[in-house]
Parts: sequence; structure tokens; C-alpha cells
Amino acid sequence: MEYITQGGDALTDRDIEELAERFERGELPGRWGRVLVGRPRISSEQLKLIGVRVPESEVRAFDAKAARNGQTRSQRLRQLIERDLEEDEV
Repeated sequence: MEYITQGGDALTDRDIEELAERFERGELPGRWGRVLVGRPRISSEQLKLIGVRVPESEVRAFDAKAARNGQTRSQRLRQLIERDLEEDEV
């Protein structure tokens, strides 16, 4: 199979395998931009921390439900806040 890069170059599966081998050896061809360390931004706005106290059993149950849905506690909380705010828009 052949793939076209953003720069217009054609790469075959073999080319990609060769590049992967070079990357695994620590050889990074070309010019690389600034490396960003840390988590990706989730918003262009400044983020605020919300703290709330709930019983430990509820935290465990909430975390378990988040995990069953493939989410972290923070992801699940953000999703619930977004849903709640969307209800007001309807």
C-alpha cells in the first residue's frame, strides 16, 4: 500500500517499517519542532478547580462507573457538567 504524507511524499509499507526501525534506535530524521511536555489542553480558557466533599462510598462507586465507561473521574465529572449545562440551552 502507498501513503501520501502531508508534504506530498509517497511512502510504502516498507518505508514506514524502515522509519519505525530508525525511530526505535533513537534516530529522528528531519527537523523537529518544540516538544510539549504534559497533558494536552482541554480548553483554550483558563481552568478552575472545583472541590466538593462526598461520602467515600460514593466516590468509590463513581470512580468504578467512570472506569466501566473508560473514563477518569475528571472526564466523567466534566461530561456530567456539560450535559447539565446543555439541558439549560434546550
